[in-house]
This record gives sequence, C-alpha cells and structure tokens, in this order.
Amino acid sequence: MLERFDVTEKVVKVPARPNLMDGDDKSEILQNKKEYISMVMSLMYVARLTRPDILMPVTYLATKCQQPRRADYINARWVLRYLKGTRDYGLRFGKSDLVLRFHADASYLSHSDGKGHTGFLALVGGTVILARSVKQKLTSRSSTEAEIIAAEECATYLVFMRQLCKDLGIACTEPTMLAQDNRSAIIIVTQGGTFKRTKHMVGRIGFLKDQVEQRNAWLKYTPTKQMLADMLTKPVPKNTIRSHLKALGITA
Repeated sequence: MLERFDVTEKVVKVPARPNLMDGDDKSEILQNKKEYISMVMSLMYVARLTRPDILMPVTYLATKCQQPRRADYINARWVLRYLKGTRDYGLRFGKSDLVLRFHADASYLSHSDGKGHTGFLALVGGTVILARSVKQKLTSRSSTEAEIIAAEECATYLVFMRQLCKDLGIACTEPTMLAQDNRSAIIIVTQGGTFKRTKHMVGRIGFLKDQVEQRNAWLKYTPTKQMLADMLTKPVPKNTIRSHLKALGITA
C-alpha cells in the first residue's frame, strides 16, 4: 500500500488527525476520486483484519467516498503515514486466561449533523478480537443517551460472542464485563425505572437490563483514561494511543 500510493511523507504518531471531525469542510472537491476510494477500501481491509487502531478514522473517511474533498484525501494519507511508522505491528496472543471482556464508548455530537459516534471492542486473553466504530443513526440529546445507544449495540455483540466462545470451548460461566465510562448510563440501566428524559429509549434500556438480570453481562464503570474503546470514537493523543495499543495486544 505504501508503494502503491507513493507514501513518501514522514511518519506520524497517531492514526487520526486532531481536526478529523471538525465540522463542515470547505476544501475543494476531488475531481478524480478513484484513488481516494481505493485508498480507503485498502485501509478498511487492514483495519478489519489486524489493525483496529485505525478503524475510527477509516470508518469516518469511508462516509466521504461519494463526494471526497481535498482534506479527506489528506486525512486518508495521514492514516497511511501512521501505518508506515507501525508497519510491524499486529495482534499478539500470549499465554493468558481466556476471559471475554467488552469496552463500549460514545462521543456526543461528534459529527457535523449532530449525530454521535459509537465504538466498542471485545478482548479475549488480553487481545482485541472484535472492534466496531460507527456513526450513530439516532440523534442523542445528551452524552448519557449516546452512551446508552453504544452500550445497547455492544450488548447484542456480547450475547453473540458469549455463544461463540462456548462453541470454541471457552467457558463463560460468569457474566461478561461491559466497561462504560458514564456513571449516569449505568445507573439508568441497573436501577431500572423510566426517567422523563429517557422514555423514548425504553426498548434499548430494557434490553440492556435484561442482559444484566440474565447474568450475561455486568456493567462496570471505567474512567475515560482506561476506556480502551475511546480511540474508536474520536481522535486521541499519542500517549493514549500508546497505552491503549499495549492493553489491546497490538504490538510489534
């Protein structure tokens, strides 16, 4: 990929530019978008297989394929420059307890149309085996609502992954941890009841509550600095990327 797209620029330390999602872009529209689409699809292939650390910017850039602009092209090459400096990185599975864990996070109002962004991942034995980063379809009225949307979608994958682990002989006798960094979201789900501002989300809250009561999941508060799904929702600084890569088993 680096040879194909002639990436001669210097390497960068983070997969996403800090201003990646800074609202409306006024740069010129690309006249020939073929190279941009090819670049993004190639990056998506890498992100889905062994490099979930680039999933957030690549997913965002994929939404621009219909009418990419010059800034989008620069952002796509930025991801390639990051890969250039971490080309030896991959998923490393060591000798560790095969325990299934999830982290779910959301960014509120991160898109120019008012939508939030969902990010969640699953780890087994200290290495990430599943990652999702996607623009939310609903417009949230608060960060708590955005977090509930992310947790509910994550819970559907949690149920599936628990069954998959059982089929592979990995015991899931205890509830699976679902880490969240929003205390209000956890209180709403675990304490039950319908609150004035969350009546329209009763279905999502009910599904999450059912998984907790059925002992499929338990919600654990995790500070934002320890939230491994944070980099799947927005650009983060290099120190955060560095610590998260180690925790996710993405190493050289």
